[in-house]
Amino acid sequence: MTSIGKPKVGSSTQGINPPGSQAEHPLGRYSVSKKTSSVSLIESSKSQTLQAAAPSAPEGSFELDCGRAGVFTLQQACLPKIKGPSEASVKLEIAQKIERGSDLLNQLLGDKKPSEPCSMQAMTDLMWFLQAKAEASVGAFQSGGMSIEDPEGRIAKFLDTHTEMYQRISTHLPEFQAAPGGVQRGIDNNKKSVKTLSDMAGIFPHQRRTLLYGPMKAGVSPDGIAPLGKNRIYLKIETYGAFVYKPKNGETVEGLRESRKMNVVPDLKNAVGHAGGFLEAMERQIKGTQNDSGSRRENTPSSVTEIYNGIVEHFQSNPDLKSRLLKGNPLAKSSGIRTMVKNLEDTLAYSVLSKDQREFLEEKQKKFTKELTKLKIDDHLDSRIGGEVIFDKEDF
Repeated sequence: MTSIGKPKVGSSTQGINPPGSQAEHPLGRYSVSKKTSSVSLIESSKSQTLQAAAPSAPEGSFELDCGRAGVFTLQQACLPKIKGPSEASVKLEIAQKIERGSDLLNQLLGDKKPSEPCSMQAMTDLMWFLQAKAEASVGAFQSGGMSIEDPEGRIAKFLDTHTEMYQRISTHLPEFQAAPGGVQRGIDNNKKSVKTLSDMAGIFPHQRRTLLYGPMKAGVSPDGIAPLGKNRIYLKIETYGAFVYKPKNGETVEGLRESRKMNVVPDLKNAVGHAGGFLEAMERQIKGTQNDSGSRRENTPSSVTEIYNGIVEHFQSNPDLKSRLLKGNPLAKSSGIRTMVKNLEDTLAYSVLSKDQREFLEEKQKKFTKELTKLKIDDHLDSRIGGEVIFDKEDF
């Protein structure tokens, strides 16, 4: 028998069958212990564990055994709001999505090609797995972008096979959008409500309804940004789609299927909602709160930019050093930290630096690095732009 865990102290067990009872679930039968109120799978063909509040799970979170994918701690807030099925049943469905998402990503990053085109279930399975990986890596992850290594572009190509794919513009990574084939895409799930377990096939974490994605190609330098050393894909789940916002250059990506047809009512509603969300994001950015708690946006934090700008201004009267520090357009939306780190390293390696110049740069480099560590964004510095979640192939 596989334990599904014990609800946290003071939590409601509404929606879970009374102690001593048994009920059916697609994965098997589960029972509720009279003594502990833990929910346990019995007669299941798969080993799955749900812990609503194991001692190791922080307040407001739960542990989930996702079979081949591993055991993850997830925020309670990421679960769908669903009436009818018990919370235990919902979590079991999420465990299955995470396991399938892990298997799918292993296929896409390996030698085995998926046997079928991308479906709503496959797409959201992938995003649930990445949500779980993100929380394991950075803690609470409520919103923001992910940068995933995609060596041969197979993740992007798989998502492109979805029949609901459309090309769109966004404010994210404009320089990479300007690169050949860099147009960003969207896939929406406009299902209004989730009432049964079968409705969960296409749900995203945190009640989001759309996926924004686009390639970040290595070796290209649109608008003068420093090129990436690896092919990557940008992924971000959002509340509202953006079908009405077409790419400025039209649908010109070679080999990419045409966008789906317009779904008038949901697409117009999404356009209004998306515009409102954009204005809220701009307000946060102006106030300097773009990377608030649980958010991992790719914007370079203002405190990091301030340190770097101070270094550049110090060498305002030295065109040679200033140009080295501004190489690769470090303040561009698609450059950021990765370019700042490299420019500092290269400038410090410059043989003609005076003793005072070198000491100043070394001191400021330490301050810069300390700030990255404080903000918990001191990993994957060869690819990092700002606060986004980053995974390389070997991280999986």
